[in-house]
Amino acid sequence: MSDETDDDEDLDEDQEIQDLSLVLEDTILYSESDHDEEFVPLPERSEMNDIPGFSVCWDNVQKMSVARHQSRHSGNKMLLWANCFATLDRISFTSSSCSWEETVPASSIDLKTFLPSDEDWKQLRSRMELIVARTLASILDLDIPVQQHLPHKYSTESAKKSEVVNLGVVKENPATCKGVIEIMKYLNRYTPRDVEGTPWPIICHGDQLSVERMIECRIAMSSSALPGDRLEGLIPRPQNFHKRIVLLQVTLDTLFGKGACDKGTLTQIKNVFGHRNVKKKASDCMNHLTNFLDFVTEGHILLLAAQLRKNENFSEQLTCLEDVTQLAKEIIQFIWPNTNEYVAAVEDDRKYTCICDEEDGGAEWIECSSTMSCPTRWFHKDCVDVPDGAEDDDWWCSPECQARGLSAYCCGKQLESTWIRCSSEADCVRGEWFHTVCVGTNDTSGIWHCSEVCRSGKEIDHKQAYAMSVLWRGLMHMAERDAERENDGEAMISFWRLNMLEFWEHGHYKYLTLAFRLLASVSGWMPKRISENLIWNSTANLRGEPGCNVPLDLLNEFLNNEFKTNLKRVKGQYTDSAVQRCSLISGTVGKGLEEKFMSQVMDKYIGRSKSAHAAHTRDLKKFVKLYKGERLFQCLPGRHHSSYEHFVHSIPLRTPSKLKDRLMKYCVKLDTERLLCK
Repeated sequence: MSDETDDDEDLDEDQEIQDLSLVLEDTILYSESDHDEEFVPLPERSEMNDIPGFSVCWDNVQKMSVARHQSRHSGNKMLLWANCFATLDRISFTSSSCSWEETVPASSIDLKTFLPSDEDWKQLRSRMELIVARTLASILDLDIPVQQHLPHKYSTESAKKSEVVNLGVVKENPATCKGVIEIMKYLNRYTPRDVEGTPWPIICHGDQLSVERMIECRIAMSSSALPGDRLEGLIPRPQNFHKRIVLLQVTLDTLFGKGACDKGTLTQIKNVFGHRNVKKKASDCMNHLTNFLDFVTEGHILLLAAQLRKNENFSEQLTCLEDVTQLAKEIIQFIWPNTNEYVAAVEDDRKYTCICDEEDGGAEWIECSSTMSCPTRWFHKDCVDVPDGAEDDDWWCSPECQARGLSAYCCGKQLESTWIRCSSEADCVRGEWFHTVCVGTNDTSGIWHCSEVCRSGKEIDHKQAYAMSVLWRGLMHMAERDAERENDGEAMISFWRLNMLEFWEHGHYKYLTLAFRLLASVSGWMPKRISENLIWNSTANLRGEPGCNVPLDLLNEFLNNEFKTNLKRVKGQYTDSAVQRCSLISGTVGKGLEEKFMSQVMDKYIGRSKSAHAAHTRDLKKFVKLYKGERLFQCLPGRHHSSYEHFVHSIPLRTPSKLKDRLMKYCVKLDTERLLCK
């Protein structure tokens, strides 16, 4: 990321996370001569239950050296090094099995594993509903106790402050194969060994470029005689922060850059509310872009809530937690796209043969309401007990499927609610059957349409589709960031599956490859201990409080920025001792000196900046006042922004058969790599 980010750009997205007082030990400056090492053998596995593991992370750090007097022999130079650190695993899996004999080939893993499942969409919906409820309670200043942290099985451990050790700056070029090999050899020195000297693998985190190069270097060194030279002790893992930059870029490419004169587009909102630092390139304005999207998302939540409650002062109707929760569910239900369009890529090529193992022969079929979660899914009506009218209601093939709590209609859940049918019936654009509690009505008699599109039978409202997509994408980014803040490992892996669709649809094939590798690793391609660490130990907590975790590659950016700031003071004299000194004060020492200087000197002359909360609230009020007349979320068929004339809110998947072929090739590639690097 350092090669994509301005030196002056602070990558701390969350303005509340300002405390970087990390637990850092002495920094080491590494050079090619530092290869002598002594390994301390690991204890027996039975004695390792209380011993935490650790992981390492590195990223390239660059600095432009400007020559004072330029000539043919003296010119500007771009210095490329690597900044490294290690972090103690707060969630220990050292006692788990690490036998490679228990792993499975990638080709034996079901391709469904690499794409979103019903459970992934269900979890996303729940997290979005919680975020909307929090937003409503916060903006409207409601005295209602909305849940602030979504718990998981390691919430207690995730709230602990991380122990981070700065491993220093490696003066090797990370843009070359030789440089990355030397960086990995340096990090490999910290890899534990057993009594026979065999490496005990640890996770090595990095951005997309770093991980890609590490994989290539491991393959290149796979024929070396010594385990240390084969770099077997480092397991590359792609990190979340750089992945989110890619996804934010997709959002910009889809919704931003056009329509400056169209009221309600992101470009027009940016100009009206003065977010001048938001650019077309996400990596150049990460903080400003995140703040801007959060602001727009919150504004759209207020607009849609007012429409659903048919009252601008709808906050008076929110008197308890149930009211807020119900409104949040209705908002998510309103913008929820069709998540079944990619199903063709998940399905295999087999013919459905029911439980009788016979082909259809012209028989009528019925689908189990657990859909993709059902191992058989489709049945001949003559082979199962189908009650009368089951075609128009949920039907499950077994008590096990019914116990999964899934439905083929509406929100995809089993709810204690009556059903209402859209009067458009089979022509309904949203699914025909709905829970009355989801659509906010109790009147099931007479004619009822789920939307203006079904009521009018005309073309869709492209302006409404654009607004729905803005809110959907904004909540997606907020939900993924929330999972990172909570260190919810299973949710973060779920987002990697959800993101596979984006990577494929928008041509980010390198991230598609890395996502596939990560999902295969946690699905049996890697031993249990490694897969658990890949899931649960990929963030650091800088405060020791719930909800304060950040991805390790973002933490690396913090250290990189501190190091480059310190390096400016040596005025171009980049000697080993100068670089070592600058690297040494990146972290605890530097922060301590800075805080001392600010508290005892600068605070006397410079006042503290005021909170931006009041200005944010004023802008949200202006946002609602400015755009309520546009009726962005009301369906008025035929409308469109001039720059987004045919915009559609959906989750498309182009050429699903080609995606399936690509995933199968990735399986072969991983199995070949296993043979080379085993």
